[in-house]
Amino acid sequence: MRNRFTTRLISMLLVFVLLAGFVFPASAVAGNGVSFDLIGNSAVSNPLRPRQNETNQSTMVYDDNEIVRVSIVLTQTPTLQAGFSTLGIANNNQAMNYRNQLRNDQLAVTARIEQAMGQKLDVVWNLTLAANLISANVKYGQIKDIAKRSPVSSRWFWKPAICPWNP
Repeated sequence: MRNRFTTRLISMLLVFVLLAGFVFPASAVAGNGVSFDLIGNSAVSNPLRPRQNETNQSTMVYDDNEIVRVSIVLTQTPTLQAGFSTLGIANNNQAMNYRNQLRNDQLAVTARIEQAMGQKLDVVWNLTLAANLISANVKYGQIKDIAKRSPVSSRWFWKPAICPWNP
Protein backbone atom coordinates (compact mmCIF):
# COMPACT_ATOMS: atom_id res chain seq x y z
CA MET A 1 0.00 0.00 0.00
CA ARG A 2 2.83 2.40 0.83
CA ASN A 3 4.55 1.74 -2.49
CA ARG A 4 1.39 2.61 -4.42
CA PHE A 5 0.93 5.85 -2.44
CA THR A 6 4.53 6.92 -3.14
CA THR A 7 4.13 6.22 -6.84
CA ARG A 8 0.95 8.30 -7.04
CA LEU A 9 2.56 11.14 -5.10
CA ILE A 10 5.54 11.22 -7.46
CA SER A 11 3.20 11.09 -10.47
CA MET A 12 1.18 14.04 -9.18
CA LEU A 13 4.37 15.99 -8.52
CA LEU A 14 5.57 15.37 -12.09
CA VAL A 15 2.20 16.50 -13.51
CA PHE A 16 2.43 19.69 -11.45
CA VAL A 17 5.96 20.39 -12.70
CA LEU A 18 4.91 19.86 -16.32
CA LEU A 19 1.92 22.18 -15.96
CA ALA A 20 4.06 24.82 -14.26
CA GLY A 21 6.38 24.67 -17.28
CA PHE A 22 3.48 25.87 -19.46
CA VAL A 23 2.10 28.44 -17.04
CA PHE A 24 5.17 30.61 -16.55
CA PRO A 25 5.99 31.25 -20.25
CA ALA A 26 2.31 31.86 -21.02
CA SER A 27 2.02 34.43 -18.24
CA ALA A 28 5.15 36.23 -19.49
CA VAL A 29 3.69 36.61 -22.98
CA ALA A 30 0.20 37.58 -21.75
CA GLY A 31 1.55 40.28 -19.46
CA ASN A 32 3.85 41.69 -22.17
CA GLY A 33 6.81 40.84 -19.98
CA VAL A 34 8.92 40.01 -23.04
CA SER A 35 10.24 42.78 -25.28
CA PHE A 36 12.51 42.87 -28.29
CA ASP A 37 14.64 45.71 -29.61
CA LEU A 38 15.59 45.78 -33.27
CA ILE A 39 19.20 46.80 -33.83
CA GLY A 40 21.11 47.33 -37.05
CA ASN A 41 23.95 45.14 -38.29
CA SER A 42 26.43 47.93 -37.68
CA ALA A 43 25.72 47.70 -33.93
CA VAL A 44 27.23 44.20 -33.80
CA SER A 45 30.89 44.47 -32.93
CA ASN A 46 32.01 40.87 -33.43
CA PRO A 47 31.84 39.81 -37.10
CA LEU A 48 31.18 36.21 -37.96
CA ARG A 49 34.38 34.23 -38.14
CA PRO A 50 34.97 32.01 -41.18
CA ARG A 51 34.75 28.30 -40.60
CA GLN A 52 38.01 26.60 -39.79
CA ASN A 53 37.62 23.79 -42.33
CA GLU A 54 36.74 26.03 -45.29
CA THR A 55 39.53 26.57 -47.76
CA ASN A 56 39.73 28.47 -50.99
CA GLN A 57 39.97 25.93 -53.81
CA SER A 58 41.89 28.36 -56.01
CA THR A 59 44.76 28.28 -53.50
CA MET A 60 44.77 24.48 -53.10
CA VAL A 61 47.74 22.79 -54.67
CA TYR A 62 47.41 19.21 -55.85
CA ASP A 63 49.94 16.81 -57.26
CA ASP A 64 49.10 15.64 -60.82
CA ASN A 65 48.78 12.04 -59.58
CA GLU A 66 46.57 12.91 -56.59
CA ILE A 67 43.02 11.56 -56.77
CA VAL A 68 40.29 14.20 -56.53
CA ARG A 69 36.51 14.06 -56.91
CA VAL A 70 35.32 15.91 -60.00
CA SER A 71 31.77 17.03 -60.73
CA ILE A 72 31.41 17.42 -64.47
CA VAL A 73 28.35 19.58 -65.14
CA LEU A 74 27.05 19.00 -68.66
CA THR A 75 25.49 21.75 -70.78
CA GLN A 76 22.05 20.18 -71.28
CA THR A 77 19.43 21.33 -68.77
CA PRO A 78 18.48 18.87 -66.03
CA THR A 79 14.97 17.43 -65.84
CA LEU A 80 13.53 19.93 -63.36
CA GLN A 81 14.88 22.93 -65.26
CA ALA A 82 13.43 21.52 -68.47
CA GLY A 83 9.97 22.20 -67.05
CA PHE A 84 9.02 18.88 -65.49
CA SER A 85 7.47 18.82 -62.03
CA THR A 86 8.59 16.53 -59.23
CA LEU A 87 4.96 15.72 -58.47
CA GLY A 88 4.34 12.29 -59.96
CA ILE A 89 7.54 12.40 -61.98
CA ALA A 90 7.96 8.61 -61.83
CA ASN A 91 4.65 8.23 -63.69
CA ASN A 92 5.44 10.96 -66.24
CA ASN A 93 6.67 9.13 -69.34
CA GLN A 94 8.00 12.31 -70.98
CA ALA A 95 10.08 13.17 -67.91
CA MET A 96 11.43 9.62 -67.65
CA ASN A 97 12.30 9.61 -71.36
CA TYR A 98 14.10 12.94 -70.93
CA ARG A 99 16.04 11.59 -67.94
CA ASN A 100 16.96 8.47 -69.93
CA GLN A 101 18.16 10.70 -72.78
CA LEU A 102 20.34 12.67 -70.31
CA ARG A 103 21.67 9.42 -68.86
CA ASN A 104 22.53 8.10 -72.34
CA ASP A 105 24.30 11.38 -73.15
CA GLN A 106 26.24 11.07 -69.89
CA LEU A 107 27.24 7.51 -70.81
CA ALA A 108 28.43 8.75 -74.21
CA VAL A 109 30.49 11.52 -72.59
CA THR A 110 31.90 9.02 -70.09
CA ALA A 111 32.87 6.69 -72.95
CA ARG A 112 34.58 9.59 -74.79
CA ILE A 113 36.52 10.52 -71.66
CA GLU A 114 37.50 6.90 -71.02
CA GLN A 115 38.70 6.54 -74.61
CA ALA A 116 40.77 9.74 -74.35
CA MET A 117 42.23 8.76 -70.97
CA GLY A 118 42.87 5.16 -71.99
CA GLN A 119 41.31 3.85 -68.78
CA LYS A 120 37.94 3.39 -67.13
CA LEU A 121 36.47 6.48 -65.45
CA ASP A 122 35.68 5.91 -61.74
CA VAL A 123 32.11 7.28 -61.82
CA VAL A 124 30.51 7.74 -58.41
CA TRP A 125 27.22 9.49 -59.29
CA ASN A 126 25.19 10.22 -62.39
CA LEU A 127 22.63 12.94 -61.65
CA THR A 128 19.85 13.92 -64.04
CA LEU A 129 16.96 15.29 -61.97
CA ALA A 130 18.12 18.53 -60.31
CA ALA A 131 21.50 18.68 -62.04
CA ASN A 132 23.00 17.17 -65.16
CA LEU A 133 26.35 16.05 -63.85
CA ILE A 134 28.77 13.18 -63.59
CA SER A 135 30.69 12.84 -60.34
CA ALA A 136 33.91 10.85 -60.67
CA ASN A 137 37.28 10.23 -59.03
CA VAL A 138 40.17 11.17 -61.31
CA LYS A 139 43.80 12.16 -61.11
CA TYR A 140 44.20 15.91 -60.77
CA GLY A 141 46.39 16.04 -63.87
CA GLN A 142 43.56 14.61 -65.99
CA ILE A 143 41.05 17.40 -65.30
CA LYS A 144 42.14 19.60 -68.23
CA ASP A 145 41.95 16.64 -70.61
CA ILE A 146 38.43 15.85 -69.41
CA ALA A 147 37.34 19.46 -69.92
CA LYS A 148 38.62 19.42 -73.50
CA ARG A 149 36.79 16.20 -74.39
CA SER A 150 33.35 16.77 -72.87
CA PRO A 151 30.59 19.34 -73.40
CA VAL A 152 30.80 20.79 -69.91
CA SER A 153 29.48 24.06 -68.57
CA SER A 154 31.62 23.89 -65.44
CA ARG A 155 33.49 21.48 -63.21
CA TRP A 156 34.33 21.33 -59.54
CA PHE A 157 36.80 19.18 -57.73
CA TRP A 158 37.63 18.30 -54.16
CA LYS A 159 39.56 15.66 -52.31
CA PRO A 160 37.45 12.53 -51.85
CA ALA A 161 38.68 12.26 -48.25
CA ILE A 162 36.35 15.09 -47.21
CA CYS A 163 33.29 13.49 -48.80
CA PRO A 164 31.38 11.53 -46.13
CA TRP A 165 30.02 9.02 -48.65
CA ASN A 166 33.42 8.08 -50.04
CA PRO A 167 34.51 4.56 -48.98
